Amino acid sequence: MKLKNTPVGKRCEILASDHFLAVPVVVAGSSAVKAGIPLKNDGTPVPAGTDAAGILLYDADPGVNPNAAMLVHGVVDWSKCRASGAQADAQTMSGILPNIAFRENVGASDVSNS
Repeated sequence: MKLKNTPVGKRCEILASDHFLAVPVVVAGSSAVKAGIPLKNDGTPVPAGTDAAGILLYDADPGVNPNAAMLVHGVVDWSKCRASGAQADAQTMSGILPNIAFRENVGASDVSNS
């Protein structure tokens, strides 16, 4: 059987590496939460990172479907997370979530010798 994948919108990609571990989480509240926002274990968004257990891997709208994935191990592009509304700096987040590497220089360009 052939399957056809029809993308409906552009997915925010916060990962900076293909190696990661995510766990299921039910996002709390009633309004949409963007990928990259720190979450508590109970699914409550904590933009400042305080008491965070992981990072929301993809956008989630609890009003439509509260089931989501929370990144607990891996490498993220922290500049994209901050653009989504996360407020802490990378160093603070590294102390809160030591199993996640917070990169801010992912967009660095390749410099060749001319």
